[in-house]
Amino acid sequence: MAGSAVARLLLQCTVQRTHVLAGQPLLALSSAIHRKTSAITANSLQSDCSRGFQTSVPMCKKLRGRKHKVHELFHPRVVVENWPNVKYTTEPQACRKTGGRSPETGRVVNHRRAGGLKWTYRMVDSHRTAPEDGPSVVEKVQQIIVDPLRSGRLALVAGGEHKRYILASCNMKPGDVIKTSGHIPRIAVKAFEGDAYPLGALPVGTMVYNVEKYPGDGAKLVKAAGTCTQVLRKIGGKVYLQLPSKREVCVSEKCMATVGRVSNPDHNKVIRGSPQMSRWLGYRPHSGWWQRKTGYHGRKIRGPKATKIYDKPAEERFSIHKLTM
Repeated sequence: MAGSAVARLLLQCTVQRTHVLAGQPLLALSSAIHRKTSAITANSLQSDCSRGFQTSVPMCKKLRGRKHKVHELFHPRVVVENWPNVKYTTEPQACRKTGGRSPETGRVVNHRRAGGLKWTYRMVDSHRTAPEDGPSVVEKVQQIIVDPLRSGRLALVAGGEHKRYILASCNMKPGDVIKTSGHIPRIAVKAFEGDAYPLGALPVGTMVYNVEKYPGDGAKLVKAAGTCTQVLRKIGGKVYLQLPSKREVCVSEKCMATVGRVSNPDHNKVIRGSPQMSRWLGYRPHSGWWQRKTGYHGRKIRGPKATKIYDKPAEERFSIHKLTM
């Protein structure tokens, strides 16, 4: 579209030479082309982005220049009413499903999401924090529940005058006492399953989950059912972990993590016996369009990716609907 418009503009400026200044013909022509192409690009990008599409240059020549769907970083399956004004509570919250549509624009962003059973939302506290120089926080597990919005189990823990939900480990059961410590001793601690410590306090080889990217930012890594990560090495205040995807990440030794493995390890072995079960879970059927696979879909031998280093919080990413020229 932009190329054809530029060609038409060049032809128009060539025919109407008398309207171009005699002293600066090339400058006027280039500025006109720049204004025209900028307007075309802005209009096309704005219209494409408003529909959730963008063009790209894929590796395959067959798909080059083809428009495809743009999926944002996170599309929630449910929306809790008055979410910013809701205080933390252990009571289930009423929520409505998005049906595969974006909560901001109302446009369809996922064609395989619709329907399903009614669910309730439970707030999960992802901050397992404790003072660095103070005593450890001790809590007792009251109940292990199944949350339909998450693959892992939730544990209702109580300590002092408060209750909260946290991600349960594989062997966690009601009556267990878990501990959260923020102190990093000179010698590595002997941690038990369900306890939370800074990564710098754990020995090398420990299996952990619910890991923070930045200190005090809340758990962001390794939260799916049956997953865990291993502490590979500790160098100069940094801790290297191996994620379930076999990629290595480097975080601060002050980042909190929970010892053990996320509960419900057999989540990926569940067999959907009928299409109705997929409908109950909120999934629509495939389109049914079959395509023969080519050599492009074969096995590829690639080297491991470089270690991802989380040294400082990343800047907030702009929305695909924001256009800057």
